[in-house]
Amino acid sequence: MGSATVSKVDGYWPYLNTFTAWSSGLTFTDVNDKTLSVRSVNGVNNIWFPANKACDLMITGFSTAGYTTLTLTYDVAASLYNDAGEQDAAALTGTFNGQPFATPSKVLSGPAGDNNKFYTFSVELPASVATAHSELHFRTTAAANTMGLRLANIKLTGKK
Repeated sequence: MGSATVSKVDGYWPYLNTFTAWSSGLTFTDVNDKTLSVRSVNGVNNIWFPANKACDLMITGFSTAGYTTLTLTYDVAASLYNDAGEQDAAALTGTFNGQPFATPSKVLSGPAGDNNKFYTFSVELPASVATAHSELHFRTTAAANTMGLRLANIKLTGKK
C-alpha cells in the first residue's frame, strides 16, 4: 500500500477501489465495491474488512506459472471494540485460482490484549493450479466476521 502511512481523505478512510498509492504493479479490487477501505492502525497500513458484511478482495496481475511450491503469508488483526469481544481469524478465507484456502484458527480476544494486534499466518497454496494470470481472493462472510478484520503485509513466495 505504499511506503507512506495511509491517511484519511476529507475525514474518511479511502475506499479500496479509489486508493491509488499502491507500491506494487498488482491490481487490488473490492469485488463488492465500497465495502473495503484502506487504513492505518498502529503504524500498519491495512485493508479493512468491516464487521457483519460479506467482503471480497481480489488481487490480480501476477504470474505463478512454473512454480512447484507456493506459500502465502499475511497479517491479520481484529478490531475488538473497547478491548472486548472475540474474533476468530479463520473468518478470513479465500481462493487461489479458484482453489479454497483457510486462515488457521486463532481466536483473538480483547481481554487478552489482541485489539488491533497483527498476527502472521502462513498457508501453502496448490502449485498445481498456478497460471500466468493468477488470481487471489480474500473473503469474509457477514456471519463469521462479527468484529471486523484487518489484512496487511500480503506476500506470495515460491520455488520454480
